[in-house]
Parts: sequence; C-alpha cells; structure tokens
Amino acid sequence: MKTICIAVVFLLLPVVPFCAEENTTSRYVKKGQEQLNAGKYQAAIKTFETAVKADPTCAEAYEGIGNAYLGMGDNGISSNLEVIEKGVGNLRHALTLDPNLTTAHYKLGVGYLALYDKEKAQLEYELLKGMDKGLADDLAARINKYKAPEKYRLTGSSGVTGGNRATSKGPSVTSPVTAAAKKERFTGTVELFITSWCPSCKKAIAYLQEKGIPYVAYDVEADAQAKKRFDELGGRGYPLILVGANKFYGSNPKTIDYYVGR
Repeated sequence: MKTICIAVVFLLLPVVPFCAEENTTSRYVKKGQEQLNAGKYQAAIKTFETAVKADPTCAEAYEGIGNAYLGMGDNGISSNLEVIEKGVGNLRHALTLDPNLTTAHYKLGVGYLALYDKEKAQLEYELLKGMDKGLADDLAARINKYKAPEKYRLTGSSGVTGGNRATSKGPSVTSPVTAAAKKERFTGTVELFITSWCPSCKKAIAYLQEKGIPYVAYDVEADAQAKKRFDELGGRGYPLILVGANKFYGSNPKTIDYYVGR
C-alpha cells in the first residue's frame, strides 16, 4: 500500500507546475488581447512578451505582438514600415508554431499590403480560402482595393533659410501633387524633425548623408518654429520625415528609398 501511494504522488508532482505555467500564460494572453482591443499597443506588447517568457511556444502570444506592432505602424494617418515589419515578423513566427491560426494568416496578409507586397498578401489569401471563407473574402476585398502609394516629388520651395529654422510650412503632406509629377524622381530636400537624443534620428541622417540625398534637419527642442510646425503636422514620434507630399517616422532605409524614388 505504501508503495502505491508514493508512486501516485510522484506521478502527480510534475503536473502541477505545468498546469500553473499554462494558466499563467493564458492569463497574460487574455490581458494582452484586452489591451490590444483598447488600442493600448505598447502595453499589449509588454504583456504578450511576458506570456512568451512563460511559454516560448505560445503562438497566440506572438500573434498578439504582431497585431500590436501592425496597429502602431499603420494607423490610417501615417505608416512606419520599420514597425510594420516587426509585426509581420512576429506573425510569421506565430504561424511556424501553429499554421492553423487563421486570424494570423489574415493579419499577415494585411501587413504585407502595408509593406506594398501584394503578391505575398495574395499567397495568404490562397491559404485562407481553405481555412476560413469569411476572412478569405475580407482579405480578397482588401487586395482588390489595394493601390500602391504614389511617389511624389517636391513641388515647391522647402522654405528653409539657414541653420535649422523652419520658416514656412512647405508642401502639404495631405494634398496630392499633379498627375504629371507622380512618376518623377524626388529632386527636392528631405526634411527631418529630430531631437538631439534620438538614436533613430542619427541613423536616418547618417543614411541620407551616405546616399548623398539632400536634407535639412530641424531640432524641435532647440527651435520653437520647428516645434510648432512639428505639432501642426501631427507629429507623434522622431524622426518625423517629410519627402514631398509624404510623411513617415523612423530610419528604415527601405522606407526612405521608397519615397525618395531610389
């Protein structure tokens, strides 16, 4: 009798920590999803990352991180390809852990469209067709409506007169230029709104210098006029970069090259 009791207890011992870990991961995933639904993307990322630490094989946690980065990177006003790429990377990793996550396939397709990759979005649609018709149809509608952003050239003076003073508002970042200018290479000056402590700002400037792309940088902390214009443009991060009629954030060379037309 003693032998049987000892064996039963021994078999139960490994199960307890496993169940506790599983419950902890599930709680973090649930909390992260609530933050994600509320638009609290940075908080959601931290929560999902905690879930990943508890269980590195949790596909739902990676999917949550990916969705949060997509929400941060493409908000309908501006696009940050560097952030969107992080979202796509996490979604792809989620699908390596669980290829049957239909919502991850859908969001990955949306992410590819935000990265101007219609072909990869189409591949996600093909996968979804046999998994979830509703999501597949929704993604198909997005693909059919998709149009790659146009590359614009600067159509007027940047209004810069020495130093880092912004003396005019420059070209509109919301109004399209004339149809004749759409396909021309950008030949103006790239404008950056920066701070002295921003590492991403330094990376963007270094890349522009390396490629010989004309630019002017405005330090929003040292120049009141620059700060005013930054606010008028709806600035929310650094560097804020203007290339003709387009604005975006970050230092991703692919993004800069895309809008400059390299």
